[in-house]
Amino acid sequence: MGNNLNKRLLVLLFYAIVIIPVVGAAESSITSFIAAPTTGPAPLTVTFTDQLTGSPTGWAWFFGDENFTAPWTQQTASAGWSQRYMHSGVAMPDGSIVLMGGITGGSLYNDVWRSTDNGATWTQQTASAGWSARNAQSSVAMPDGSIVLMGGYGGGHNDVWRSTDNGAHWTEITHPIVFSDYWGWQIGGGAEWSARGGHSSVAMPDGSIVLMGGYGGSYKNDVWQFMPAGSSAQNPAHTYTIPGVYTVQMVSHNSTTSNPISKITITVLPQRPLSVTAISPSAGINSLNISTTVAGTGFKPGVVVKLTLMGQPDIVASYVTLTGDSSITCALNLTEKVAEQWNVVVTNPDGTSATLQSGFTITGVVPPTLQPLSVTAISPSAGINSLNISATVTGTGFRPGAAVKLTLTGQPDIVASGVTLTGDSTIACTFDLNGKTTGTWDLAVTNPSDGTTSVRSTAFTLTAAPIITNTNGTIIVSSTPQDALVYLDGSVEGTGSVTLQEVSPGYHSVRVTKTMYNDYVTDVRVAAGSTNYVNAVLTPVSGTSGTIIASSNPAGANVYLDGMDKGISPVTITGVSSGSHTVSFTKTGYTATSRMITMTAGQTMDITVDLTKTGGDWGDLLNTTTLIIVGIVVLIIVIIGFLLRKKKNRWDNY
Repeated sequence: MGNNLNKRLLVLLFYAIVIIPVVGAAESSITSFIAAPTTGPAPLTVTFTDQLTGSPTGWAWFFGDENFTAPWTQQTASAGWSQRYMHSGVAMPDGSIVLMGGITGGSLYNDVWRSTDNGATWTQQTASAGWSARNAQSSVAMPDGSIVLMGGYGGGHNDVWRSTDNGAHWTEITHPIVFSDYWGWQIGGGAEWSARGGHSSVAMPDGSIVLMGGYGGSYKNDVWQFMPAGSSAQNPAHTYTIPGVYTVQMVSHNSTTSNPISKITITVLPQRPLSVTAISPSAGINSLNISTTVAGTGFKPGVVVKLTLMGQPDIVASYVTLTGDSSITCALNLTEKVAEQWNVVVTNPDGTSATLQSGFTITGVVPPTLQPLSVTAISPSAGINSLNISATVTGTGFRPGAAVKLTLTGQPDIVASGVTLTGDSTIACTFDLNGKTTGTWDLAVTNPSDGTTSVRSTAFTLTAAPIITNTNGTIIVSSTPQDALVYLDGSVEGTGSVTLQEVSPGYHSVRVTKTMYNDYVTDVRVAAGSTNYVNAVLTPVSGTSGTIIASSNPAGANVYLDGMDKGISPVTITGVSSGSHTVSFTKTGYTATSRMITMTAGQTMDITVDLTKTGGDWGDLLNTTTLIIVGIVVLIIVIIGFLLRKKKNRWDNY
């Protein structure tokens, strides 16, 4: 019975000294592991896999079937501190042990010792702590790594002390305030509980301290709790009114576990004086509402922004939004306000104000034609010196008749042609870059009315034409719609987007056709090594008729549409109604040929037939001979008739 009781006491002592302080002051490692298998008949071998985060360096596994009968191992026969009893000790988050106070005979101690190797060796942290020598006090290691010491014998104490450096220095707690800063109770310099010793205390997962029992003239069985945390909300807000650096610490927990402590540093700066340094934009037209940004220092929530001018009502900003204490965004309604320089005034809720004198200028409505001349861009901004290019110049204040040119020091100006204005902000023009010097050219626009000129430096880059190694060229044809037929010089080359390579230099005809659309026809001049682009945008046809282009090989055949003579091939037949038709070709010496077609409105249809000779070359020869023979026979008959008639006349004279 005595042995079992001793074992139970050892177990309780183990939990009181080791387990509870470690839970209260856990390192920033989150315990997680897996086990396999998790069920099975005995004997069952289970493999446990550590999944810790936070780079832990030590592990202690409790498998649930320990009986705590393992022998104790002596770490040292004589520690550095003097022999004593009724001292207190805590296990720190870093794995060290801190021992405090105690008594030997009639001698009380207030020294503090620390071991970092499980008690084998010890280092004195202080020979005399701030608290008076005592014994039978209680102490706990808190989640933030500090040590809190409470009460004890040696005159009877109910004071509370705290150390944040492993016991080297101590501060008596007199003001229980923010969780991360100080700990303890206050009532005339002592805690609410009466002076005592021999009590126990623990640090709880929720950050509180619980003190239990003890002796102080009489035995105690009371329990006291202190909750030093500044907030128990999940997402609290806290206002710092005094400048300084604050370490905020948070320990989360539930009914079964306490999570590691999390820390963050908050730096509260001294409040800067109110000032206004700038506003952007700093000008606006008196026909607009504008958004602005005010810069400065010392802005506070609830700040008011306004423009002021002597003799005029204030223009109070709306939609005021603060970013920190140095930036304000807001909206200003300038409609019909006096065109003048206005002051920018910022007022904090405490009544303090700061002014940017003449910080904002309101101007009258400026007609578009009176905008100042400026050049902002040219597109494209580069070209090669073997082409003419079309360009678009953008800016403000362009006037009818404006002159556009590219300039380069030491070189003749490249003056644009075909200058066309769109409003006062866009110019379309053409530059002849052939043979011009390569380099980066400036772009200049000059208005004719007042001679003002605006220059955009290094706006256009002129590069050399590539060396031509191919004697032929390329035509790239694209069409809208994309499935149109593409013809080059009358031959079908493909459908939709077609790249025509090895096209000989010279002019070539490109025709793009599609049913229900008008043909697109253009001539393309192909130079050696050039790439030419044709973008054919077909337009839908109107009406209900189509067109037939009738050709024959050989040409010169009579062409009939539904039996009606339409001319000699090749021939274009227009106004062909929608529906089915017969197109016929006839030519002497050739077999007649017909084609059945179906015409749709707006369609242009190419029909080309190869005529077949009747009898071949011998047939032609025979046909010719036959004609000659027939001619001779007819001639003979005519002569015979003539002779017979003459002879008859002679007989009649007799």
